[in-house]
Amino acid sequence: MLALEVEYLMGRVLAAGHHDRRAVEWPPHPSRLFSALVAAYKECELGDEARTALEWLEALPAPDIYAQPPQHDEFVRDVADLFVPVNDHESDEKSGYWSGRVSRYDLLTQRIARLRDALSRLGGLDQENGKGEDIKQVARLVQETVNERGLGIETAKKKSFLKQVEELLENPCATEARRIVGNVLSELFESRQELLKAALGIFPDQRDRQLRWFPAFAPADHRVWFTWNGGPYAEHYVQALQRVAENVPYLGHSMSPVRVRVKDSAPAPTLIPDPKGRIMLRTIGPGRLRHLEHVYELRKANAMIQPHLGHVTRYRVATHLKAAMPASVFRQALVFRRIDGPSLSLESVAKLTATVRKAVMALFPDPVPEAISGHTANGARLQQPHLAVAPLADVGHRYADGHLMGFALWLPASAPPNIYETLEDRLQQLHSVMLGRYGVWKVEPVTADFEVRTAAALRLATYTKAAKIWASLTPVVFGKFPRRYQVGPGKDGGKVFAELCEMIGLPKPAEVRLGPVSAFRGVPKASDFIPSGKFSDRFRAHVWVRFDQPVQGPVILGAGRYLGFGLCRPWFREKHP
Repeated sequence: MLALEVEYLMGRVLAAGHHDRRAVEWPPHPSRLFSALVAAYKECELGDEARTALEWLEALPAPDIYAQPPQHDEFVRDVADLFVPVNDHESDEKSGYWSGRVSRYDLLTQRIARLRDALSRLGGLDQENGKGEDIKQVARLVQETVNERGLGIETAKKKSFLKQVEELLENPCATEARRIVGNVLSELFESRQELLKAALGIFPDQRDRQLRWFPAFAPADHRVWFTWNGGPYAEHYVQALQRVAENVPYLGHSMSPVRVRVKDSAPAPTLIPDPKGRIMLRTIGPGRLRHLEHVYELRKANAMIQPHLGHVTRYRVATHLKAAMPASVFRQALVFRRIDGPSLSLESVAKLTATVRKAVMALFPDPVPEAISGHTANGARLQQPHLAVAPLADVGHRYADGHLMGFALWLPASAPPNIYETLEDRLQQLHSVMLGRYGVWKVEPVTADFEVRTAAALRLATYTKAAKIWASLTPVVFGKFPRRYQVGPGKDGGKVFAELCEMIGLPKPAEVRLGPVSAFRGVPKASDFIPSGKFSDRFRAHVWVRFDQPVQGPVILGAGRYLGFGLCRPWFREKHP
């Protein structure tokens, strides 16, 4: 056995989830730990033995994990919006950067003092004529100052000053000389003030502020174990791994310091890999070390570049532990946003989702994986859940107008483990969506870093946060007509809604209401939606569903769930609107 023990020295975890910067990552993903090990190896220059050990480690199967509790189940502190000073400017670290600015500040101070002396000499001269030679001497001093480099006078103003000085040399006038000297002094004062402001900017309280979140969690046990059973030749790499591990200062945010140690024993795991599991954790695979090194080099030119998500492994809670809350069968998602192209209303969902589905399938060679196409190898309809395309629209706030902002691709928990990685790689080729007579959408993926700065409609957490009450953004398409006497206040929707919820892994609802309009602002009436041909004659309506306990989204109900119909969002009000 090989085990890596991570001890959170302050008893708390500060690490943002890759999908939502407001959500804490717990348990820590194996990929995060491996990235920290790679950073320690590179920063401490630990040599070839450490590199060989890391390459051996990345080739091992996904580890068992001991974390207590195995999931935080939303028992985390509220995340406040904080505005923090930006980092130091990159030029601050350059040799001579500030010494050059200090020299320029001193030069400006000297030239200001010299011109002020000249201005005081002009004060004693006759208002109109004065002594011509004294005025010409001041003019030449101004000319010399304006021509000097490094004083920060704009080119246009410099030309204007020089022209005025030439006229002054031809026709000396004390009043005109005082005006010119005063104007040049104003420029020099302003340039020096800008230098002073830049210098004060190195202090945190003077810098610009940016919005940040610091999600935190205090686990019952502040130690986490990652365990690999039966790793070949583990004894050959233990010492090298220990040298790397002991140089890891923190995991996640720098405010959650850790101690990492290599151990030969660990507690019984609380999370174990399972192809049918619902908990998705980022893990590692061969080549991860080289990929991280490559991204590090790329980030020198573009700091926005991020490593690929990498392997994603399904985990489940060990059988002897309490099961998690009910959750939808749809798990991992990839989000794209429109960056250019026609603005479409939410009524056009059928056209968008059908086109996106075709575009995604075209990225795969034949045969297209069943989890993507929704059909078996012989063309029959797949009975298990498969890829769902959902529209993301501007709804749910005072000024919402219901225009489409992008789309999400949801994969079910039953999809093979490698499908998510394959889909992510294929989607790197998706840059546009051809919408026929509507035009062309230019699209780009919404990364985790961008997600925190974008609209709520494009954030996965908007659709996945656990809630008891859910309301539809697109109407539910019914395969069977719901009984009127089974829907309404205090009624559970009967067998029809029980089956709809069971199809996506959710329990029977406690209360169901339906009607022509949505609970959310900006959503069109159900009758305004333009369904695809096979759904055109089916009953469709907006719904409001309440469960007896919180359920994890996304909640996508009905016969049209794979093509954008029946998409719901949490409704955090006690009453139906």
